[in-house]
Amino acid sequence: MTNAEVREIAGVLKSNNSLLKIVVDWENLSAENKVIFLQSRHKAIINCKEYLLQDCNNGNLEVVQAFIENKTTIKLNEPGDDGKSAMYLLGYAHEANRNGDDNSNNNNNKNLESTWVDECFHFVDILASHFIDEGEFKLGRLDGRYGTPALVKGCESGKLTLKDAKVLVEELEQDPSEKKDGNSLVYVMAYNNGGDDVLTYLISKGGGTEGEMQLGRLDGRYGTPALVKGCESGKLTLKDAKVLVEELEQDPSEKKDGNSLVYVMAYNNGGDDVLTYLRSKGGGTEGEMQLGRFDGLKKKYKKEFPKGTPLVCACEKGRVEDVEGMIRGARAAGMDVTAMVSELGTRSSGYSTTPLMMAAAYEHSTIIEILLQCNTDTATTDNNGYNALHWAARNNRTTTTTVQLLLNNMKLEDINHKDTDGETPLDNCYKHNTSSIKQQLIDLIRQKGGKRKRELEEEKKHYESLNEKYKKEFPKGTPLVCACEKGRVEDVEGMIRGARAAGMDVTAMVSEVGTRSNGDSSTPLMMAAYNEHSTIIEILLQCNADTATTNNYGMNALHWAASNNKTTTTTVQLLLNNMKLEDINHKTNNGNTPLDLCYYNDSSIKQQLIDLIRQKGGKGKSEL
Repeated sequence: MTNAEVREIAGVLKSNNSLLKIVVDWENLSAENKVIFLQSRHKAIINCKEYLLQDCNNGNLEVVQAFIENKTTIKLNEPGDDGKSAMYLLGYAHEANRNGDDNSNNNNNKNLESTWVDECFHFVDILASHFIDEGEFKLGRLDGRYGTPALVKGCESGKLTLKDAKVLVEELEQDPSEKKDGNSLVYVMAYNNGGDDVLTYLISKGGGTEGEMQLGRLDGRYGTPALVKGCESGKLTLKDAKVLVEELEQDPSEKKDGNSLVYVMAYNNGGDDVLTYLRSKGGGTEGEMQLGRFDGLKKKYKKEFPKGTPLVCACEKGRVEDVEGMIRGARAAGMDVTAMVSELGTRSSGYSTTPLMMAAAYEHSTIIEILLQCNTDTATTDNNGYNALHWAARNNRTTTTTVQLLLNNMKLEDINHKDTDGETPLDNCYKHNTSSIKQQLIDLIRQKGGKRKRELEEEKKHYESLNEKYKKEFPKGTPLVCACEKGRVEDVEGMIRGARAAGMDVTAMVSEVGTRSNGDSSTPLMMAAYNEHSTIIEILLQCNADTATTNNYGMNALHWAASNNKTTTTTVQLLLNNMKLEDINHKTNNGNTPLDLCYYNDSSIKQQLIDLIRQKGGKGKSEL
């Protein structure tokens, strides 16, 4: 209908109040036309509850105001069949309309908010002027804003304002001591990051305590319970930890999946200050902290480098703190750290390698020092036969420190180890290193006895030639034993170099029992000791010759030196400095110790030798 038609009908209705029922398509009328009909004050319209509830459910303040001003007799605050009054429905719907406007993309939201507030104030004034209680309208409005019941739902959202809280408690008499899932409204509001002003008000009204507010804040921040969840997140602060333990009395000795909170916090990379505090309060041990750090690092590295072994990748990337953390954690777990830092794993790309190789390849000298302190095996090789020195020699570009560290901690046979292509670290340096420090690296490796593949082959041939020569010269003797017996230093060195070049176990070779020139049982060290060849003894000791080995008479090298040395004490001193006490006092088949045999030495240095042996704990058989 047009406005004119509505006005015409309304005019008729004003003068004809005898009609008991008037049917109008109320839902489809505009607010303006509804007001015109209501201004007719025809009882069939102004007292039609169906029409009124339509506008209450639509939040139409203007039309409901017209019902009121035109003297409707409908009881606006009386509960309907659903228990809700017309005023409640109006307030709820009007608030819902407001929320819909707020969620739109309209750039004029501030203007809309101001208009909405003005409308509400004006409508409340209308209610007051007609002596209608505005409580139901306010309750509906607040339930529409926060949910039902408004006080509880407002706390759950954390958005309850102080003004609304006061209306709900003081005017609408909602109970602030109500519980939500067993928790006070102060806890609930704090959990959801509600405002301090509202929390203070609710506490003053019996809605909870200061402690519940603190607990709610912390549970909201970390999860429930806050102490455990804060440790799980690794984000728990020292300040919050102290509040939870000392004020809220949460138990730091609680376990999470069988692990202490110190372990859990460390696993999730929590702060050292919090970990120290939790340990002081019985939340775990230093070992659990280290183990947690270790397990957390492993998880982190598995995620970051799915193809790699965590420790190898940490060494590859030069992450010193992570390397140290993994080592500390492994110790705390009772693991064999030497084995861990030595074993083959995979780098980030999935390629087979060790921690030392990656640290060497990328010149991470601090990490190399850490690994060496853990007795890492410098001889370990990868699938290509490379050891750490191969990697360093071919890849180092900026410093000689890495190569120097390795050389100072490697045996000569490992310095000259051949990869699967037969190339030594020195070969790799010559062929693959194009840096400005290439020559410095070459010089360092050569200073430690490093050689190229062809040079080792020449030494191997020389070794074979020496062996043939000695077999002809001393047919009853072992070549190396005879060279030591005769004091031939260059031949001894040549044989050792040749053995290394041939890939032999040099330590075993210089330690095993062979025969001297006359065919008697002996070792290289025994013959060098017997004949006072101290330079050769030093060479053999550098090769880790076993000073405890005995011949078929039960004599070790010290027996030979003590009974036969005539001109110098150097030989006996060298042996004593490299022998265990049980070997210094070892008995021959006849029961004689080296000291016993020394008493039979008829040389001018006899007493000096006796004194030296006694200074090292040597005794005669009668004393033992």
